[in-house]
Amino acid sequence: HECSSFCFKCGKSGATAKCAKCSAVSYCSRDCQLADWKKGSGGGHKYCCAAYKRVGPAMALTKAEDKCTAREAVLTRIRFYACSYAVHKAHNLGKGFLFLQSPSTLAALSLPIPKLPNGKMMDGIRSVLLHYLTMGEFDQEVCRDDFEMTSLRTTLTKAVEEYDDKEEMA
Repeated sequence: HECSSFCFKCGKSGATAKCAKCSAVSYCSRDCQLADWKKGSGGGHKYCCAAYKRVGPAMALTKAEDKCTAREAVLTRIRFYACSYAVHKAHNLGKGFLFLQSPSTLAALSLPIPKLPNGKMMDGIRSVLLHYLTMGEFDQEVCRDDFEMTSLRTTLTKAVEEYDDKEEMA
C-alpha cells in the first residue's frame, strides 16, 4: 500500500493525526476525526475502529486471535447466504462442507467498509466464491490442483462425519 496517508473522512493527502484507539487510520484535522467518528461512511469510524485496530496500518492479521475474529466477521456477513445454500446442497448432494475462495485477503474481507487504513478505497470489489463440496469432490477438485490442501483432509473428514444437522438446526 502507498506510504502516503489520506484523511479517512475527506480524502485530503498528508493526513497525520492518527486515531488514538486503532492507530491505523489518519485524519487531516480534529474536525474531520470528530465528524467521522459517528457519521462517516459505513456508520462512522466508531463502528469500524476495532476492525482497523485488528488489521493495523499494514493490513496484516498477525495474531491468532485476530485471524479468528476476522474469520468470524466474514462468516457473520455471509451467513444469511451461506446457511440456506449449504442446507440446499446437503439435501441434494449429501454431507459436505462450505469452501470459500476470494481474491481478497482475510484482512480486507474482515473490514466493514472497503477502505484501506491509509484512507484510500480498496481496488476492485471484495468478494467470496462459495462452494459446497463433498469429501469426494474435495479430493477430485481441490486436492488435485493444490496438494497442500490434502493436509486438511483428516480434519475436514472428521468435521463432516461428526456434524449432526438435526442438532445444529434445533
